[in-house]
Amino acid sequence: MMMTMRPWRIRGLEIVPVIAVCLASSANAQAPKEQQGFKNLQILPKDIARPELIQTMRSVSGALGVRCVFCHVGEEGKPMDTWDFAADDKPEKKIARTMMQMTTELNSKWVSQLKSADHTPPQIACATCHHGKSSPRSLQDVLGTTVDEKGVTAAVSQYRELRDKYYGRDAYDFGEPPLNILADKLSNQKKNADAITLLELNAEFNPKSATVQGMLGSAYQESGAKDKAIAAYKKALELNPNFEPAKRKLAELQGGK
Repeated sequence: MMMTMRPWRIRGLEIVPVIAVCLASSANAQAPKEQQGFKNLQILPKDIARPELIQTMRSVSGALGVRCVFCHVGEEGKPMDTWDFAADDKPEKKIARTMMQMTTELNSKWVSQLKSADHTPPQIACATCHHGKSSPRSLQDVLGTTVDEKGVTAAVSQYRELRDKYYGRDAYDFGEPPLNILADKLSNQKKNADAITLLELNAEFNPKSATVQGMLGSAYQESGAKDKAIAAYKKALELNPNFEPAKRKLAELQGGK
């Protein structure tokens, strides 16, 4: 089993390992207890109590940063008794069921073998991967797709928008590595101009990073912008006087000086 006793509970917290707003359906939100029933429950227990189901849905929707309409058939703002919770029309609901089964197996078969300091195994849940996003993708992957489909200018705008929306949360890594990783990938693909654009963006938000300046120096040097390369290597050495790659590159460009 994925968790102790019931598969949606972890030490008293109701959480489901996926897009939970998609998994269960209520016959009538206002029906009295003796008339109340849930239709089309395929993963969660059919005898789950209504308060527990609601809390489960809320926990997971929060983990994904979505609302009920993400998986269920209904119109936002209209009474819930007008929604068709039992419908399987949306692919997200079907994906959710698969993800629940996958996470249950991971927890029971693999994660259960791990031990923590207090001798209780860790648990995989929605937030483990999603971190408040409906699609659990890294920042470099999201931006890389945008570069491929819309160009680097669109990716820069997207980075700024995502940073404004998610900075300070656990959704994306806004440190320097993601942009460095993507820039390095683009350089290897001979897209040096795009790499430079992203490294300049990274330098804007990480002005004290010698690594970013060193990578900028290499990208400038590769593009034939000697003066810019020298300036970037010098900046890298100001930030970190022991940055050996920058020392070597600077010496090469300045003729061994």
